[in-house]
Amino acid sequence: MIKLNRWDGQVNSDYRNKYNDNVQKIEDGLNGLADLRETVNEEQKHVDDSINNFQAQLDKFKQDFDKTNQKNSDRVDRIVLGKDPEAIEKVLIPILKGYGVI
Repeated sequence: MIKLNRWDGQVNSDYRNKYNDNVQKIEDGLNGLADLRETVNEEQKHVDDSINNFQAQLDKFKQDFDKTNQKNSDRVDRIVLGKDPEAIEKVLIPILKGYGVI
């Protein structure tokens, strides 16, 4: 701390004490700001980690969605072309039953 001790003979003790008290308050404030900055940095790291985690989950969801979407698109193409066994069964079995074939 920067104190006024070297000016002992040049300034009165009240002024020196007030000066020293003010310097101490400034130093305490600066130390508080340094502590606050450290806390903010730690919180920012937690926020960044959360964002990265969320982004990874979002990327996985998108990959899963794209796979499902592609499977559905492929199935629609097979149905339209008449090449989907499951769709053919659902249509033909009632027809064949209706004619008494099965």
